[in-house]
Amino acid sequence: TGIARWYMAVVSAALAALVFLLARQLYPQRWSVAFLAAMAWALYPPAIWYGSRIFTETMAAVLVVAGVGAYVSAARTRSPWLAVLTGVIWGLGVMTRSSFLLLPLAVLVVQLLLHRARPSVRWERRQWLVALVAVVLVMAPWTVRNYLIHGVFLPTESRSGYALLV
Repeated sequence: TGIARWYMAVVSAALAALVFLLARQLYPQRWSVAFLAAMAWALYPPAIWYGSRIFTETMAAVLVVAGVGAYVSAARTRSPWLAVLTGVIWGLGVMTRSSFLLLPLAVLVVQLLLHRARPSVRWERRQWLVALVAVVLVMAPWTVRNYLIHGVFLPTESRSGYALLV
């Protein structure tokens, strides 16, 4: 477990860099905003504590930040391939936390609310379609496994309702 803890610490530290890069994408003229965002993550006590443990929280945080970064990049470039990448990241996020199943819906709601304030961070319908297909494809093996074992359609886990409630 020593190597796994080291790995988790490196991933958690790299997350500060991801937060910095994401903030630079959102606020290209303001280095201070990106630096403060990265420092906020680097000094956030739960991030420090979880970073030294073998929990899914660190990977979930990486996937959320990477997913938002890929979403913003796809919106700026209108690239369907970046939309696929975003969908893959979102699907992997669902595999770490079943409540992330609602993340694409939350991003869509934010996009609709901010459509005038941030027109450069908006996806086309085609991008949404390919991203959602990618999410489904990433989740498909687990869903098929659940159907074969439990005999019911269960896209994530049996505690999903509880996780969404919490």
